[in-house]
Amino acid sequence: MAQHPQNATQAFGTANIGYNNVTQGNCVRNVQLCVIDFVVPKPSVYEWVDGFWGDKTMQAVKDFQSSNGLRPVDGIVGKQTKAALWEQYGSYLSEHGFMA
Repeated sequence: MAQHPQNATQAFGTANIGYNNVTQGNCVRNVQLCVIDFVVPKPSVYEWVDGFWGDKTMQAVKDFQSSNGLRPVDGIVGKQTKAALWEQYGSYLSEHGFMA
């Protein structure tokens, strides 16, 4: 049985995620699972969650940050954004996410 993250650190790791930071791997997959609803048009999970950081992922993170009142809206998944993602999507990631 696959293990799933039980906290934000297990889901997103300790390093910032985004350009000039972590740009691939399970922590990126987890971010993509969380922000998929901010992508227009909404892709299927299978075509979207690839574990590689790109412009669409960054824009979806910016949209998440903006809609949740996070500042700065920079598309980087740092401490504040990780906490907000986990608060909203932690229960989902606990069942479907990947260990970072």
